[in-house]
Amino acid sequence: MVFFGTNIFDSGFDFDIEIRLGAGAFVCGEETALLESIEGKRGQPRVKPPYPAQSGLWGKPTLINNVETYSNIAQIILNGSQWYSSIGTENSKGTKVFALGGNVNNIGLVEVPMGTTLREIVYDIGGGIPNNRDFKAAQTGGPSGGCIPKEHLDTPIDYESLKEIGSMMGSGGLIVMDDTKCMVALAKFYLEFTVSESCGKCTPCRIGTKRMLEILTKLCDGKGCKEDIEKLERLALNIQKASVCGLRTKCTKSCN
Repeated sequence: MVFFGTNIFDSGFDFDIEIRLGAGAFVCGEETALLESIEGKRGQPRVKPPYPAQSGLWGKPTLINNVETYSNIAQIILNGSQWYSSIGTENSKGTKVFALGGNVNNIGLVEVPMGTTLREIVYDIGGGIPNNRDFKAAQTGGPSGGCIPKEHLDTPIDYESLKEIGSMMGSGGLIVMDDTKCMVALAKFYLEFTVSESCGKCTPCRIGTKRMLEILTKLCDGKGCKEDIEKLERLALNIQKASVCGLRTKCTKSCN
């Protein structure tokens, strides 16, 4: 139960809440871009440091997390930190909610302890691939995430493990793909979204993703050459290193 108002229970403590309606920009999934948007500015990421906990909304220390994170606070207070730490892995505690979709029999929201393997999610919870098709890959982390191929089916799903194989947790999207899917076409699909949603603040993302999309379009049209793969990899690595926010493509992972 949460209480709002002035001088709550004569404690001298005031607590109020204000709801801001955003424009729905994908880049505002990055915390500092969201802060800019809340302040009435264009949603573009800030250079860090300083981090929001040091200087956030209107220059004040700010907690800016998603609803899923905040929803754990009450349970931790009620059950204790040791209870919460007993769930998950050594470095990734608690559970994670995934939006399981794509070529899987059981589509929907699933909540699993951190460290649950991709195979368990796809086959035990998701019920496997329709029509007994083979698993090809799973895409995690949204358009700026990466694709996990079949050889990593037994990878535990936690922050460190996903990062190690070139993907990310993101907001919990988990799209399963069977052996009929073309990974190059998939990479092109996500690049189209990334190009459209780039806030344009930094040159690597603003221009680099456009060049990547041009190369992928060539490949999908059957006009590519061997050198295009090398260009894609070089562009992807440079964009990842030099761009300001998390709107960074991992398309080389998809292409591979």
